[in-house]
Amino acid sequence: MPRNRNLYQSNALFVGPSPASGQFFSSGNSGANLVLQLHRVQTNSFDFNVAREDTFQFSQLAALSKEIIEPPTVNYNFSYLVTNVYNEVALGMALAPSGLISKFLTKEADEKNYFTITAPEGFDAANYVGSSGDFKTVGVSNGAINSYAVEAAVGGLPTATVGVEGLNFVIYQGVSGVGPAINPSNGARIASNNFLIPPTQSGLAGQVPTLRPGDVELNLGLVGVGVDLVQANIQSVNFSVDLSRESLQRLGSRFAFAKEITVPINATMSVNANVSDLTTGSLSDVFCNDQSYDLTVNLRKPSCSGSGPVAYSITMKNAKLDSQSFSQDVGNTAGMSVDLTFTASVGGAGDQVNGLFLSGLLV
Repeated sequence: MPRNRNLYQSNALFVGPSPASGQFFSSGNSGANLVLQLHRVQTNSFDFNVAREDTFQFSQLAALSKEIIEPPTVNYNFSYLVTNVYNEVALGMALAPSGLISKFLTKEADEKNYFTITAPEGFDAANYVGSSGDFKTVGVSNGAINSYAVEAAVGGLPTATVGVEGLNFVIYQGVSGVGPAINPSNGARIASNNFLIPPTQSGLAGQVPTLRPGDVELNLGLVGVGVDLVQANIQSVNFSVDLSRESLQRLGSRFAFAKEITVPINATMSVNANVSDLTTGSLSDVFCNDQSYDLTVNLRKPSCSGSGPVAYSITMKNAKLDSQSFSQDVGNTAGMSVDLTFTASVGGAGDQVNGLFLSGLLV
């Protein structure tokens, strides 16, 4: 019977090695499965675009053909609740003291295959007891992350958003088969690279359901002009890194043979706070004493006995203040608010003093 709808309960997201040289198992088919589930997923979307060029000639008004002259781009976007750093590590991000994107720069973990599985209608994907052949699987291959952002705000749950662009898009019956990865030179699937989706779980052992706004602490101190963020009532913090990709092509290759990160790379952090009291300061002093800041956001595990362990921590090193704005209006009981934006340049794979640095717990 055809299904009437596809609800979130039936879906789960996974990530595995790519491209052609990637192995889905650590040591042949008898080793550990390297396809990993992403947990606490909230949104999931994928689409593809095919660029065409019309071919015309004298003597005929209509186009002779609509030729594909550029490889199609598959866009894959998802978000998840931040509870630890497990998802980030599965996606190939590095932990401190290495920079967040150092493994992308060295190609150690730049490309991945992404999978979305769908259980039969009405069933949870987690702990499904039917046949694995009942599932449908969507595979996106040769996927490179082009954006990563995390937001924590009063009244919301800390959430990470990830954008990926890939080369191929495949729909399977079941949870195994020939991997979606392709050879960029001719677009052919890599027949020797099989995958197997492991059983879906509702979460990691010991993983909390979510972190809350009250579990967020910011280490910002006195930054900017006229505001002390230690005393201010911070409402939201957002940090992101844009990893725009340039498709490198060559004659004789049907697809881009590489999707390289566009440089220079900048990380951005935005903070919104309600101002409790203004401090003294002068904008002119910024020109004489243009400081750099190390800004840290810690998300702690909930604990009834006090501060729990830091489950997720991100530090922006050597950041500069780009903008600061105050606003106030009649009827706003929160009073004056301030918005600050900082940027930091991301360094190379061995740079430990510039950019974003991640640490935390794996469960």
